Amino acid sequence: MRGRTRAVAALLLIVGAAVATAIVIHSGVGDVLALLRNAGSGLLVVVLWAPVPIAFAAASWRLLFAPEPPPPFRLLIATWIGLAVNWLLPVAQIGGEVVKARWVAQRGCPGSSAGASVVIDQTFQALTQVLFALAGLVLMTVIIGQTQVTLPIAVGSLVFAVLIVLFYRLQRTGLFALFSRGVQRIAPTFHGAGWDDAATAIDDRIRGLYRDRLRMAASLALRMGFRVLMAGEVWLAMMVLGHPVSIAEALVIESLTQMARGAAFAIPGALGAQEGALVLVSSALGIGPEVAVALAAAKRLREVCVGVPGLLAWQIGESGAVRRLLRRP
Repeated sequence: MRGRTRAVAALLLIVGAAVATAIVIHSGVGDVLALLRNAGSGLLVVVLWAPVPIAFAAASWRLLFAPEPPPPFRLLIATWIGLAVNWLLPVAQIGGEVVKARWVAQRGCPGSSAGASVVIDQTFQALTQVLFALAGLVLMTVIIGQTQVTLPIAVGSLVFAVLIVLFYRLQRTGLFALFSRGVQRIAPTFHGAGWDDAATAIDDRIRGLYRDRLRMAASLALRMGFRVLMAGEVWLAMMVLGHPVSIAEALVIESLTQMARGAAFAIPGALGAQEGALVLVSSALGIGPEVAVALAAAKRLREVCVGVPGLLAWQIGESGAVRRLLRRP
């Protein structure tokens, strides 16, 4: 099963790389390189901006720990590592959530608290992605009127919204207890008393957090702030590339691109999907494909420059955890 999963991920990566390459060639390799060459080291402003939205994501997640959240800096590091994993590894945008929960659990946070916080955080990530995409559609309609990308994104947003509601209802009825029972039905010899207790603890904590509506609203607002601030990356990159856009246009580009990236979660790094979405949305706004591809390259630069150190920090932390385990009697 694991080998088959790896084969599928490799195939999707190859397809995504082929699509991205075709987009670059169609947009004009020379024009794209000229834009990037003219921007030069100015593109580092995109990298330097990244900690701002990451801090908002960490603050949103911190509100989902009660009554005693882990230290802010620890959650900031865990958020950074989780994003790095989701950006650069074939984990379907879920592996990073598991990694960040494990990171804080290894450093003294109760496992039930870490697990519950990540489940609700993932729910809020999906919900704000849909809301942000719908806001982008409204802005696009105001700017240029009806477009060819409006209907598919609206339909996709509706499908995502239905799935989010179902996911929320499962959480309220006992998602982890249901999962534990399912495992025991599949494997009757599995002795899951410990799993049952852990599942019940996580489910109880999730229900308790959802009852704190003020805390949930604040966390949701900060998560939306993260998405809005990611549009700052687009605004800065376009300015450095010599094709400045308005804040509204930056919000449209980022919101619809994020939606496309979320829909392409099975493709490692959404390779090809992100580039295609940027070209399509930018074209609707009257921006040339070579500029859109250069913007995509700036985004990939941020993923590498911010993500690779995050992966290294994760591996260093994991090796430390192994050493601590080996020192135990």
